[in-house]
Amino acid sequence: SEHPDFEIMAPVLFSLVCFRYKGSDGQNREILDRVNTSGEALLSPDILNGKSTIRLAIGNIKTTQEDVDRAWEAVLRARPE
Repeated sequence: SEHPDFEIMAPVLFSLVCFRYKGSDGQNREILDRVNTSGEALLSPDILNGKSTIRLAIGNIKTTQEDVDRAWEAVLRARPE
């Protein structure tokens, strides 16, 4: 929630985070596709409030903070230049 390029799109409940890049819907789809293609994380798409949104579910009991950090780094690398 503190990164200037991204916004949280819904309250964070349990293990689901819905967020988006503060850009176009196409840029958000590109980020999602780049991360998923890389194999570093698996994100899912959604539309919230009429905007393309990226969903990250952290539900596996063996998920570590390092795993979450690695997924976030993959998202950051996938941002448009």
